[in-house]
Amino acid sequence: MEKVVRKWEVRLRLEFIETRLYWEGRLNRGDLVDFFGVSIIQASKDIGQYQKIAPGNMVYDKRNKYYSPAENFEPQIISPCAEAYLDQLRLREKGPLSPLVDFGGSFPKINIIPSPFRKIDRAILKRILFSVREQRDIEVQYQSMSRPEPLWRWITPHALSFDGQRWHVRSFCHVDSQFKDFLLSRIIASGSDREQSVTAKLDSDWQKFVKVKIAPHPDLSSSQKKVIEYDYGMIGGSLEIQLRKASLFYFLKNLHLESGHEKRKATEQQIVLLAPNQGLTEATTE
Repeated sequence: MEKVVRKWEVRLRLEFIETRLYWEGRLNRGDLVDFFGVSIIQASKDIGQYQKIAPGNMVYDKRNKYYSPAENFEPQIISPCAEAYLDQLRLREKGPLSPLVDFGGSFPKINIIPSPFRKIDRAILKRILFSVREQRDIEVQYQSMSRPEPLWRWITPHALSFDGQRWHVRSFCHVDSQFKDFLLSRIIASGSDREQSVTAKLDSDWQKFVKVKIAPHPDLSSSQKKVIEYDYGMIGGSLEIQLRKASLFYFLKNLHLESGHEKRKATEQQIVLLAPNQGLTEATTE
C-alpha cells in the first residue's frame, strides 16, 4: 500500500472501518462517532480517506444509509483471521476488552465450556516477571507433587510457558541442578533475590527446536482424511510443526499423541505422529 497512514489514531479508525465492513458487512458514520467519540465531520473524513486507500472497496446504500463491502471487496489494511476473531469472542466472555483490540459490533451468542482456572498470585507473578526481566535468582516456596510438604528453593527463571491449560515458569532448579517447568499456581510464596547464577543459554531443551509431523489416521476413509487435512491446515497429507524441545511432551499430550496412540481406533485417534521416534520424552516438571 503506497499511501501510509502515519497517525496511529487515524490508522486505528481506518482499521475499524475495514474490520466492520469485513465482519459486520455494514458501516456508517455513527459507528465511528459512537466508538471513538469523534465528530461527524471527522468520521466523514475518515471514510473519505479509506475510500482513497481502497477505492471501490465499499458502496453506499442510500435507502438504509450505510456503507457495505463491494462485491470485489479486498482488505487493504487488516489481515482478517478466523482464529483471531474467535479468540476475541472467547476473551470477551471474560470481560470487556480494550478498544485497541476490540472494535465491538454485533456478535453471535456463544457457549464456552468452562475450565477450572489455576489461581496465580499476582504478587508472586510480579516477582517472577521482575526476576526474568532483571536476570535475578529468586527464592520460592513450591509445593510439588513429588514431596509431601512445600520446599523453599532457589530458582533461576528465564521464561514463561503455557501448555494450553497451565502456566509454567521455565527455571533452573538449584535443588536438583537442572532446568524444569514450575507451575506458577504452585508457588506459594517468594523470598529474597540475588544476582543470576545460571544463564538461559545452558537450557538446551529450551534452546533446541524439534519438528513433529502429523497426518490423518491411515484407517480413515478418503473423505475423512480430506476433512482432517483441511481441519489442521495440512499440505500434501501432513503437517510439520516446529516447537521447543522443552514443550514437546505437552504438545504430544494435548493431541493425545503419546506412545501407543497409533493403536487406537481411527475414529478415536484421528491424527497420528509420522515420526514416533522423535524424542518422546517426559518433560522435567515439578
